[in-house]
Amino acid sequence: MDGGDRLSALPNDVLHLILLRLRSAEAAARTSVLARRWRHVWATLPELRFRMDVSLAAHAAPALRRLEVSTDADDPAASTAALRLAAPRVAGELSFCIWPRWDDAPEEDDGPAPVRRPGGVKLPCFEKATELWLILGLLGVSLPKSGVFAQLTALAFRDVPFTGRCDLGAVVSSKRCPVLQKLQVHDSQDLYNLTIFSESLLHIELSDLHGGMGRLMIVAPLLRVLDVRHCFYWRTYRSHSLVRDQPYAAVFAPVLEDLIWVDAYDPTMVQFGGVERLRKLMGRSQYLMEAITMLPAIEVMSLELSKRGHAFGQCVFHLLRMSTGIRKLKLALRGGLKDSEERISVLSTWFQGHQADARCSASCICNRPQAWKTEDLFLDSLQEVEISGFRGSEHELAFVKRLFGWAAILKTFTMHLHLDLTVSDDLCKELLSLATPETDVKIYFYRDDDVMFTLGQLGCCIHQKSKAPIG
Repeated sequence: MDGGDRLSALPNDVLHLILLRLRSAEAAARTSVLARRWRHVWATLPELRFRMDVSLAAHAAPALRRLEVSTDADDPAASTAALRLAAPRVAGELSFCIWPRWDDAPEEDDGPAPVRRPGGVKLPCFEKATELWLILGLLGVSLPKSGVFAQLTALAFRDVPFTGRCDLGAVVSSKRCPVLQKLQVHDSQDLYNLTIFSESLLHIELSDLHGGMGRLMIVAPLLRVLDVRHCFYWRTYRSHSLVRDQPYAAVFAPVLEDLIWVDAYDPTMVQFGGVERLRKLMGRSQYLMEAITMLPAIEVMSLELSKRGHAFGQCVFHLLRMSTGIRKLKLALRGGLKDSEERISVLSTWFQGHQADARCSASCICNRPQAWKTEDLFLDSLQEVEISGFRGSEHELAFVKRLFGWAAILKTFTMHLHLDLTVSDDLCKELLSLATPETDVKIYFYRDDDVMFTLGQLGCCIHQKSKAPIG
């Protein structure tokens, strides 16, 4: 082979690795001009990435482990034809993207919006695909009425209007997706009703379903994560219709661990059954806390409360009553939703009204019975308490007093006063007086914007300047 074409002498598997680095079927196809040996190598690649004007029919490989297709054309027929060609051959991941078109005229509230396109794509059944990622640029989709997605583990839709009698729930349930583990639907339209019976789903995400969801039913015995954001919201708050249909949701997921419900919530219309293993809860309504009826055996409870002026004592009491064996309690009292979730180790409880300074309604948790004020708890193992963002309100101070009464052997109590709080001697003396001589109390506060002081039982000391104030 001295002086010959040594590259062409390599086996097809090696040439495939070279062509895959081009990351484009068009570029790979152009290597056909190099030599006769290269003429059909690209056509047997196990992975393809191309725009839809390149014909999939020219590719000869019987199975593709990955196929990526993108286009900005308004051509439902061409999209449907490409999907039909891909369906029997994709034995791995399919990413099919139609880039959205944007309206030049901005909407009143949300800025420029993607334009809904006429027509729709007919999605065939992918019997061998393991993952489907479909971004349809607001081109409608019709789901297959028959066939089994036998190998599918992940299914995602984005920018999809679900047209006609499109029953997504029937498609993703166990009869037709027996091994589906993850379902995602984002920024889509006209998904009014969704009923899922799945023995395999572990993770469901639904967000920004424009037009509003009216009915959601999920029975998923293995579901670990349910994330619902701004789905019912569009029907109850953003709809321009004079008719306000009351949405309904029922979820049965006995091993659910993460529940994220940033959406309209009414405990009489949204029901969670069997969710006794929750470890993380995130939502806009204080009533979501009542969904937790049992907690795992934990030693450290870390709660981040965005209270927006509402009472939090009953919510924390509800959790402490189920975890009397905790060794450490951390409470972060916040007024907004700016802090990252990484600080939340066990439970996240976010209470946010629709307006930052919304007044309490008659049904607000602030106006409900406050058992924490009268009932006793025995936190015999609690040794360490840390509270940040303390503003010195009557409610906060009353809760801290009760907490000292519940903890029999508290060894360390650390308080980080809010940066904006004007510290008074009376407040500091009252906080210090709550502890027994066996408790090491430290109170951190700020003066002159960025100078942090620590006040303890032994007096006051000044710490270095800090650019990241606590609380």
